[in-house]
Amino acid sequence: MQKSILEYLEHTVKVFPEKIAFADDFEELSFRQVYENARAIGTFFGVKGFTKEPIVVFMGKHPGTITAFLGVIYAGCHYIPIDEEMPKQRIELILKSLKSVTVLCDKETFPISEEYGFSGNIYIYMKI
Repeated sequence: MQKSILEYLEHTVKVFPEKIAFADDFEELSFRQVYENARAIGTFFGVKGFTKEPIVVFMGKHPGTITAFLGVIYAGCHYIPIDEEMPKQRIELILKSLKSVTVLCDKETFPISEEYGFSGNIYIYMKI
């Protein structure tokens, strides 16, 4: 029996590796792709020394966002989802309460993320 979301993913990728896990009108990801991409993100943050830290996931609504959430969990960190449609004041409040921030964004949200003056590092999902 799986005890965490990562165990569930690892079990599912063994049973249904090529089955579509997430899809939208422009992209679809199999369970294998989700697993491999999430592990790559987790390894990236692990090598950078991030553990038990908040990582803001500031991405649009697409299958890669779910992969980013799982990758942050693989790194041993916790994710804070921020949507570009949130009110600016709410985003600023979240960032202020986190103090030092690491942000994972996509190429569409990267320009917006710079506008908020994040005090930490900004990484682009597609470059990991």
